[in-house]
Amino acid sequence: MAEWYAHIGQQQYGPVNEATLQSWVGQGRLGPYDLVWSPGMAAWSQAATAFPNWFGQSPPPLTSVMPPPGMPGVPGMPSAPLAGMKPHRGTMILVFGILGLLDFGCLPMVVFGILAWVMGNGDLREMKSGQMDPAGMGTTSAGRVCGIIGVVLAILGLIVNLVVLGTAFRNGFDFPMGP
Repeated sequence: MAEWYAHIGQQQYGPVNEATLQSWVGQGRLGPYDLVWSPGMAAWSQAATAFPNWFGQSPPPLTSVMPPPGMPGVPGMPSAPLAGMKPHRGTMILVFGILGLLDFGCLPMVVFGILAWVMGNGDLREMKSGQMDPAGMGTTSAGRVCGIIGVVLAILGLIVNLVVLGTAFRNGFDFPMGP
C-alpha cells in the first residue's frame, strides 16, 4: 500500500495510507486544494487532482480572506482543535517545564521537568503525524525545552552537592571557622 504525505495549512503530515487520507477528507481536514505527494510522483499535487472521486464540485480557494474565528494560528482568536484531532496540551507542558526550572534541588519539582520533557516529545510527535492539533506546537516546544533545562540543572546541582559532601566527609567535617 502506498505511503502518502499531505501538506495542510502550514503543516506537513505523513507518511499515512490512502485510507487515512480519505478519512481526513470525510472529517474536513483534507480539502481539494491541499497538497498530497507519494513516492513515485514528480511533484506535489492538489488532493482533488490526485483523488478526483473524493471531492465534489467546489469553488476555487480564497486567497486574501482571513480564516473564520477559532481557526488555529490566527492571532487574537481562540483556537479549537481541528476535526478528528486531539486537543494540544501545550499550556500544561509549558507550566510543567517552568516548574521544572524552579526545582532548586527539590526532588518533587524535577518531576515536572521530566514530565514536560516526556510529554512534549510525545505531543510533538503526534502533532507532526496529524493526530494532535498543531496550534500548540510552539508552546509545547518551549515547555519541553524548559523541562530539559530543568532536568539538566537538577543533575548538575546533585553533582555539586555530592562533591561538597564528599569533601566534607574526607575532611572529617572540619571546616575552619573564623580567623
